[in-house]
Amino acid sequence: MKIIAIINNKGGVGKTTSCFTIANYFARKGKKTLVMDLDPQSNLTFSFGLAIDHHHDSIYESAVNKKLDPLKIKDNLFLVPANQYTPKFNNDFNDSFSPDTIISRLLKKYSDDYDVCIIDTSPDLSLLTRNGLSCADSIYIPLKVGVYEAIGSKKLMDNIEVLEEVYNKKNVLKGLFFTMVDLRSNISKEVLINITNIFNGNILNSKIRNSSSILEATAMRTDVISYNESSTGALDYLALCDEIAEIEGIK
Repeated sequence: MKIIAIINNKGGVGKTTSCFTIANYFARKGKKTLVMDLDPQSNLTFSFGLAIDHHHDSIYESAVNKKLDPLKIKDNLFLVPANQYTPKFNNDFNDSFSPDTIISRLLKKYSDDYDVCIIDTSPDLSLLTRNGLSCADSIYIPLKVGVYEAIGSKKLMDNIEVLEEVYNKKNVLKGLFFTMVDLRSNISKEVLINITNIFNGNILNSKIRNSSSILEATAMRTDVISYNESSTGALDYLALCDEIAEIEGIK
């Protein structure tokens, strides 16, 4: 099982939308896909049609019971949702042995049951987020075109480098990708070039442009590729997903 985490310590950058779309993409490709919502805000869970007060096990109950009981969404797509108990993970497991590797140890039991695992994290460096970082084979950072977003992502990259040292991992960060891009704006184009230079070689080729189809698909609780495959948003996300699949060697 390939474990992919989508991480950013700033909100509003398209992180959850990207997780949702990438997970649906792999499921459509016939890959048995596990999705984990590690964000107490439960936005990914809501995207799959569940309310926060649903009764299915979140990662908190999974950690307590030391087993996963994912909810089947559709063929090849399974979800470990967030719920009202998810925030308890950050408090209740903080003093346990090697707390940053709880989810990693849990997922090892299921490494042969799924082809890919997509992890959505909260916009902070909480215990849940650190667990997402420590168990990931690959990390991707969605990046909104903006100076402050770039500064925040640079700090996140520094934390990932520390994590690689602590857990003896190499090249976990596979790349950043731009979201909410407005190619009509000269300012956006200039910032895009400057940020690309700052992150030198870490930027994926695919860019997600501003698109009403993405907003519409989100409102309909479906991914933009399924919603309107010929739309700008669908074409951009399809290109991104294809690029990630190639990087990960998932055919």
